[in-house]
Amino acid sequence: MKWAFLNNGTCYRFIQNLIGGTRARQLAIKQIMNLDLSLDQLSILDIGCGVGDVLKWIPRKWKYTGIDVTESYIKLASAEWGHRGRFIQGDASQIDTIIPPSSQDIILFLGVLHHLDFNTATRCLMGAKKCLKKTGFVFALEPAYWRGQTKISQFTMSLDR
Repeated sequence: MKWAFLNNGTCYRFIQNLIGGTRARQLAIKQIMNLDLSLDQLSILDIGCGVGDVLKWIPRKWKYTGIDVTESYIKLASAEWGHRGRFIQGDASQIDTIIPPSSQDIILFLGVLHHLDFNTATRCLMGAKKCLKKTGFVFALEPAYWRGQTKISQFTMSLDR
């Protein structure tokens, strides 16, 4: 990892709050909630779940599974959110060997894909496709540069590549 201090789950959470990552995740979950999904109980797979903080906004009736490669994130997520979901330390490029096929209604990639090289990202997406139910979907949220973006925002994003 480029910034070793981010291996600590508490530091990761602090930085996510500081740079707006937590707020972006909250808005992403709100967008999903606005879809007026007909299923009462959904299964959600959160690839790159970090410390599991999206559970703040996901309905309790939905079945949540988070996967992340960083052991300290999974330990913190399990300690704080284990009563609400299942957390797995694992490599997302092998997701279809970890999660049963056709078992997920929603698969989240919230700020994950931009950290991966093309081949790894492709393996993650192809594996996720195998895990989706026929009526399921993938929701991805990634940072992007745009015209008019502040210099501070551009600088912060440049550190995250």
